Amino acid sequence: MISSTDTISDAMASSKIPDTLSFDEMLKTAFEHSDVGIQIIDALGEIKYANSAALDIYGNTAEQAVKISQQPQQHYELYDLNNNKLSEGKWPYQRVINGENFESQKLKVVHIASKKSVYVDFRGLSKTDSHNQLKYGIIYTRDITKEIKTLKALEQETDIRKHYDADIRDYQRQIKNDHELLLNIIDRIPVMIVIYDEKIEKVALNKAARENIGYTEEDLKFKNIMELAYPDVAYRKEVSDFMDSLQPGFRDFIVHTKDGRDIEVSWANIKISDGRQVGVGIDITDRKRMEQALIEAKENSEKENQVQYAFIQNISHEVRTPMNSILGFTELLGKTLTGTREKEYLHAISLNGTQLLRLINDIVDFSQLDKNEMSLVMTHVPLKSVFRQAQNQMEGLRKKYKRDDLEIIFRTPDHVSRHLTLYTDNHRLQQVFSNLTGNALKYTLQGSAEFGYRLEEESREVVFYIKDTGIGISEHLHHRVFERFNRLHEDTKVEFRGTGLGLAISRHLVDLLGGKIWFESVPGKGSTFYFTHPYLEMTKESNPDIKIPTLDQVRVPQLSDKTILIAEDDPFSFLVLKGMLAETKARILHAPDGAKAVELFNENTVDLVLLDIRLPEMNGFEVIEKIREVDTEVPVIAQTANALNVHREKSKLAGFNGHLSKPHNMNTLFATLNKFFQ
Repeated sequence: MISSTDTISDAMASSKIPDTLSFDEMLKTAFEHSDVGIQIIDALGEIKYANSAALDIYGNTAEQAVKISQQPQQHYELYDLNNNKLSEGKWPYQRVINGENFESQKLKVVHIASKKSVYVDFRGLSKTDSHNQLKYGIIYTRDITKEIKTLKALEQETDIRKHYDADIRDYQRQIKNDHELLLNIIDRIPVMIVIYDEKIEKVALNKAARENIGYTEEDLKFKNIMELAYPDVAYRKEVSDFMDSLQPGFRDFIVHTKDGRDIEVSWANIKISDGRQVGVGIDITDRKRMEQALIEAKENSEKENQVQYAFIQNISHEVRTPMNSILGFTELLGKTLTGTREKEYLHAISLNGTQLLRLINDIVDFSQLDKNEMSLVMTHVPLKSVFRQAQNQMEGLRKKYKRDDLEIIFRTPDHVSRHLTLYTDNHRLQQVFSNLTGNALKYTLQGSAEFGYRLEEESREVVFYIKDTGIGISEHLHHRVFERFNRLHEDTKVEFRGTGLGLAISRHLVDLLGGKIWFESVPGKGSTFYFTHPYLEMTKESNPDIKIPTLDQVRVPQLSDKTILIAEDDPFSFLVLKGMLAETKARILHAPDGAKAVELFNENTVDLVLLDIRLPEMNGFEVIEKIREVDTEVPVIAQTANALNVHREKSKLAGFNGHLSKPHNMNTLFATLNKFFQ
């Protein structure tokens, strides 16, 4: 029997082991389960022994390995980590044959026939006789392919490697003969190894096990290691059942250490021929702690993002509501004032108010895109109509940026079929056009701006482009063009500044719509931005041409015989709508809350309802539910200070006939009314 004070070396070398064969089998079993490849060569370099780990690195059998070792240069080429080919004299096997001892030689091994390669860390030990002639050599090999490829990203792995290399150096210094080599590998390997008999009465621990668990063989002389390491009876039985089952693979358990700590260890069990078992364990406490920290950090980050997102949404709503009054009254005053100076003041208010609104919209849009929560409302829209609407928008931006002297060129292919259709979110597509054409006009003070498209029939894509003769973008800034909060022309004296989000948002939107975006630019000569969008060709019956009037073409509906109910709790927003609707001569009813809206609707013949979503007493969704109980035909238009597509979809599902985002403008309002009052 092995005494309880034996180390592994003593335990295995004890004369009380049943026989030499049993002793060697036990050592060889542990040797074969080592992660380190070990080969023993003779003075001619021929392999006399190789464990499984050494063979697995190259995918060879033992017979193949012996044959290859006779003329290795015909089968393999070796390179250092800088990809310099090694001469045969520098091969690790030759170095050992020459009597060298070396700790580490990291090389790339290329199989000549298959061209497959593997990175290997070689260590060499030469054993010489009294005449300094080589008796045998030992080559340690370890597959480091994964480590080499991930070294820069895994700093922690570097620390592990340092400890591992130190252990390997310890092995090399202490190995004197074959038995000592095997015994020292077991005692120095950086994983816990516990060897025990069937009754777990005689236990031998390697160094890692002693250091991690804290117990020595002396401590276990009169105490059971299972009772010490697993004090809970039920839990101890669970561990014992796993050990007895000899299930393959590792399983994690909590181990109670001598100093009172609880560590998490991943254990595997191997049964050897004399009935003993070898437990192999890895301390994963730090890894588990890091994993839990990462989970908590991720959860906290998600919570912070949700709070930030909700804050942005609330700020958006709270800003858009007063902006509705500011821009609405500005538009109404513009129709009554005649003085040049007063009109300039109004223009400044409108321009800066619109810019503030654009900033809010961009921040909301980017927060959605950043969280992958941007929803699209996809419809079939004729290509010609899409381009016409973008033209109208560009003409409006031309007036906004006071580019009356700038030549605007619209260019399209000849004979484009009216049935070419884009399956798209037209609102988001026009947003891309606005961002790109707006930039072209802002940064082009003279010359021209050209907007057009061409068809790529092979890929079934439209390639839109916006070309200008503006200030251009320096080449060293090209990589930053589509970054968020990035304004490339901070030092340029341009009257109109952007938010730094437009191009980043455009890139995301183009991706969502199934296209790609890129640009060309030369400082002082201008820029050209391109983006693609898939197109379809539909039949005439399934693709009626959509008429998109210009802003100046929107007619004022005459509604003197109609009654419009405005449900709006903000008095200034109501005054804006009332002022805009004055030209229609419609009869106006006002409900400051949801309950009053239902009451007025039931008491009057109402031809159309402008219904705010956020109302006191009853919200807009509750109000329309009441309205639809008595009238399913009357047009009900949702009003909201939230312009997200998800709210448009929600209002559509709730039974609304349309959607108006604040702040209102007269053209959009009249265009909406014209849909219902021809």
